[in-house]
Amino acid sequence: MDDGSSDNTKSIAETFLKNNFIEYKLLHLDRSVDKGKKTAISKAIEQASGKIIITRDADTYTHSNLWLKNIVYHFENSDCDLLLSPVIISANKSFLSTFQQFENLSITSLGMGMAKSKLPFVCSGANLAYKKESFLKIEPYKGNLHIASGDDMFLLKYFYLNGCKIVTNTSNQAIVYTPAENLVNKMLSQRLRWASKSIKINTFPVFFIGLLVLFTNTLCLPALCLGFINSYYLTFSLFTLTLKFIIDFLLLFLSARMFKQKVNWPWLPLAFLFNSLYVPVIIFASIFVKPKWKARYI
Repeated sequence: MDDGSSDNTKSIAETFLKNNFIEYKLLHLDRSVDKGKKTAISKAIEQASGKIIITRDADTYTHSNLWLKNIVYHFENSDCDLLLSPVIISANKSFLSTFQQFENLSITSLGMGMAKSKLPFVCSGANLAYKKESFLKIEPYKGNLHIASGDDMFLLKYFYLNGCKIVTNTSNQAIVYTPAENLVNKMLSQRLRWASKSIKINTFPVFFIGLLVLFTNTLCLPALCLGFINSYYLTFSLFTLTLKFIIDFLLLFLSARMFKQKVNWPWLPLAFLFNSLYVPVIIFASIFVKPKWKARYI
């Protein structure tokens, strides 16, 4: 589906498909009438002949050539309506890159765990599979087409609210990788966009996790400051911070082990302190700041 692409994606895709003798349809969105990624997805699904819809971001890559087979295998054996598969950030040795890797691993593992407990709160359209008939029946984008982003989160919301079977896939063959942002302003803009769309989801799992993350991170620095201002509270403050650090480390360690990721652990203490400022700022800023996405404000 060509949703007003401004680069060479169309010609690259057509050349690849023709050279490999792959049957395809190239559809064009009428931007004078229809706008937005959700409309493009909906119209493409209406034309799709298959039973399973699989979405994948163009800037992702895999280490396994069994990605597609693994997705279909898990999908058909579980007979689910929606399959959540991992999207992992590939990091280098820099602090910015490693911080994004820490954040990604914690959210991914927590998201998989919550979904397995039937309380899904996050997913990524970069690696998603769902039944075409379930999508058409639920119409997850009805009433939110005016919101430019959030196609994956709104889909998760309405599949969850309609009691659909949501299954997780943690197989390493199913992992897709995406590069970390190399500039701070790009990272912050991306996180603002993610946070702003999460606010609009309004399901119990999203609200609960968001509140928990905000609460635990917002209290870290005040607790430390209070301890240095008044020595009476120092022991309690250090105990609280140490306990949170241990919990964060265990979550990251187990997540890195599950997804077989190499992690630059010496950056963890600094990332832990930075996260205490970063999380509250992103959450509160997402309420008032309009993030920019694909050269337009959303």
